[in-house]
Amino acid sequence: MPDYSLTPDQVLQDIKTELNRPAITEPALVSNIKYTRQLQQQFRQTPVIGALVRLKRVFYSLVHSTFSQQYDINDSLLNLIEDIYNELNQSQAIRDQKMTALQHQVETLQQATYTRELANKQPTSPETPVIPRSK
Repeated sequence: MPDYSLTPDQVLQDIKTELNRPAITEPALVSNIKYTRQLQQQFRQTPVIGALVRLKRVFYSLVHSTFSQQYDINDSLLNLIEDIYNELNQSQAIRDQKMTALQHQVETLQQATYTRELANKQPTSPETPVIPRSK
């Protein structure tokens, strides 16, 4: 039968390993999503101007539904990425809270073990006088 007991040192090592894991870089992902949303808004609001405006408007009316669907797909993908990112952040926060609680428990366990070991030791110092019993 395998031994499932863990020592406090093993638990502390696991906690240190978990705490040293690299975190998700928030600014890059958030800024990229914001930039993509700005581009989408810009493309949706750009008026048809310049030479041959009538021809451009006819062409735009022919392909508008296709581009509209593409914008909707892009929007859905960005929403999905944001949701996944938010869930990862929430799970990271929960994991950090659990790790802190576990670390506190391990420290408490180590202190209790140390105290118990000190209590079990018998004083063997020569300074303690031994008084003989009288008969």
